[in-house]
Amino acid sequence: MQCTNNLKQIGLALHNYHDVNGRFPPGYFVGLDDSDPDDNPLRYCWFQTILPFVEQTALSDSVQTDIKAGRVPWEFAQRATVVNGFMCPSDPANPKVGSIRGFHGNYVVAHGGGQSLKARDNERNANGMFYVASRTRIADVIDGTSNVAMVGEIVLVPDDVDRRGAYYMIGWRTANATLALRDTPNSAAPDAGNFSALVDYLPHAPAVDSNEWLRMNARSYHPGGVLVGRADASVSFVGDTVDLTTWNRFGNRNDGQVLGEL
Repeated sequence: MQCTNNLKQIGLALHNYHDVNGRFPPGYFVGLDDSDPDDNPLRYCWFQTILPFVEQTALSDSVQTDIKAGRVPWEFAQRATVVNGFMCPSDPANPKVGSIRGFHGNYVVAHGGGQSLKARDNERNANGMFYVASRTRIADVIDGTSNVAMVGEIVLVPDDVDRRGAYYMIGWRTANATLALRDTPNSAAPDAGNFSALVDYLPHAPAVDSNEWLRMNARSYHPGGVLVGRADASVSFVGDTVDLTTWNRFGNRNDGQVLGEL
């Protein structure tokens, strides 16, 4: 399955980044002051950092040029570049390229189990592997790399305003590229955030508008479940009926609990 291979390659790229830098990339980058426009060029995510490791050196070079020039992500020259390895072939919304946010993808890294992110970038200590300014090392994955989710999939919607899966971010609303293992896969519980697709894309992508909490649940068009890449770069299919406690523990890197059967 192409989606499995895509997740595998992303997992390996994250590990290659770790090999070079001694840690995994931050889930997303933000400034310390949400109101300071000088922080805006920092507002990109893990996606841009691993481009050299997925045979996208030219795109990476363009992004780095924009960052060094102090441009904001929604003005990056190549933000509309589609990277096939970040799209699930089963999602009919692909390829999604927003007029402002550029390329959206189906694959996002896991920020924790049982958690939503607080709005305005103040969640800097989530229990998963990737969050604001995270510097997670393999040694920090106390529960073992085979027992912790690293990257999963979401579904996209053909709505230019909807932020889910946007790798190039705007303002302080930056939780567009991380996954919440909070509700079971393909849950009827809505994603939360500053979205526009409140009811139009049911049942695959329910959403509720929120300025306080941000989360994207694992979703796919694969029958019966979703694919998830583990922290050891292996990929597993997890069914929609997985036990919720087990699913929450799968997102937590260091709770010390026995994972159970997925």
